[in-house]
Amino acid sequence: MHTIVSLEIGETTWSSETKMQIEIGKTYEISCANKKSVYEVEVFTDESGTRIRTETMWRNGEWLIKPSDEDEVEALQNAIVQEDTDWFEPQFFEENEMQECWDGCSFDVEILQFEGTDEDKDSLTESIEDGGIGHLFDTGFDSIDCEYLFYGPIVVEETTKEIW
Repeated sequence: MHTIVSLEIGETTWSSETKMQIEIGKTYEISCANKKSVYEVEVFTDESGTRIRTETMWRNGEWLIKPSDEDEVEALQNAIVQEDTDWFEPQFFEENEMQECWDGCSFDVEILQFEGTDEDKDSLTESIEDGGIGHLFDTGFDSIDCEYLFYGPIVVEETTKEIW
């Protein structure tokens, strides 16, 4: 096992490197090393063709991943040492399962397609911001796409938890 830690104070930098051995068929629990780094991006549509994109930033979250081939092993191995500006996409892995996200920190709404006045569009945006995605489901919208993105370094731990 091998971990990368870097600390910079003034002109002095301390660093130690550790690297975990990732294996096909083993399950790993993934979370973000930094707070406010899990993003849930979801797209909704209704019968009229209105399309809405929401983005929720979570304080953190946990995901299970079980690499099923060498490409997935390499992707997870690379993600362990990714930079602060890199994105990790758990859905890349064939066997993946979200465990939980907690403490929503922000919620943004973007109207992608809408037939109506600017006033109606603003009213819809405000209703969604006030009622969250529950408002969308309550008013006839369906989720057509949802993805999770982890921003920056991730924490990877082997686990005995199973993916269902």
